[in-house]
Amino acid sequence: MTFIEESLVDKVRDITSELVARWHMGTVELLKTAIEHEMGHALCNCLDEDKANYIAQNLEHNRSISIQATPR
Repeated sequence: MTFIEESLVDKVRDITSELVARWHMGTVELLKTAIEHEMGHALCNCLDEDKANYIAQNLEHNRSISIQATPR
């Protein structure tokens, strides 16, 4: 199950402003980055943040990904 921060899909003024300031991205880019990262977790079937980030970067740049999924 994946959860996306509510303020990325529905303006929650204080939280949205905090996220934009912290990550130096607009809300659309933040949402895209969050979805790519969560897709990384799903594609590698793992909780490893580094693997998810690696896959997200490849998705962002439209690169092929090669992963070895770990069955659960």
